[in-house]
Amino acid sequence: MAEQMPPDPEQVLASFMERHQQMITAGRRATLDGLQAYEQTLSAFADSQEQLAAASEVEWLSRLLTAQAGFTREVVNAISKFTHDVMEA
Repeated sequence: MAEQMPPDPEQVLASFMERHQQMITAGRRATLDGLQAYEQTLSAFADSQEQLAAASEVEWLSRLLTAQAGFTREVVNAISKFTHDVMEA
């Protein structure tokens, strides 16, 4: 029976580092995909708020819905910018 050689530590480390990098890349991709879905959902929600505001005949309600839509868009933009900045760092 042939004697087995122990694995080369450098090869083991290189393999570990490669798999680690693949996991980081997959995690970033999943985060960005999730962020995109979140942005689309909240953008659709803001669109709905604006449509309700346009259809409302009550002045204060129309202003409230318009303000909420603007706030929603600003929050989404801030979260998106922050997440992209963190992912690039």
